[in-house]
Amino acid sequence: MFKRITSRLIGLVIVVGSTVVPQPLPGQVAPPKITGSRITAEDALQKSDVIFIGQITSLGVEEYHETAEPYPGPNYQGAKVKVVQTLRGSLKSPAVMTIFVGSVVYQETIPTVGYLYIVFAIRTIKPDRHNPDPFVILKLLPATDDNTAKVKSMIFAAK
Repeated sequence: MFKRITSRLIGLVIVVGSTVVPQPLPGQVAPPKITGSRITAEDALQKSDVIFIGQITSLGVEEYHETAEPYPGPNYQGAKVKVVQTLRGSLKSPAVMTIFVGSVVYQETIPTVGYLYIVFAIRTIKPDRHNPDPFVILKLLPATDDNTAKVKSMIFAAK
């Protein structure tokens, strides 16, 4: 049995049992994908050296790689991210990172400067001219209360 509920905040919602599945209203588009949309938070958790809540303050310098693997699309070197809360690992604020945006294959959009994200990142083993930053972002999640609680519980369960 399906029920339809309308709301100004989230548009159309389909309720199946106790599961709520937000749906865009006619004419609206689905929420954009952001960096790391192709990997799960669980996979990112396993691969990350640091996980934190951060605010992107600058995207840095854009380079575009139409056919570069594994992220065809722009990457941003020297992006600055203000560390708001460290969830795992350690790093200084502002952190300098490389952000890859898989816009060609994965239809990811550029992260928004000023927004808060949960950042899953790896340390660069040996920075070079192709990857000069000390960290590379694997995945970004919007820093909502729900996402933050889920990531914190995943980190706790992985200990």
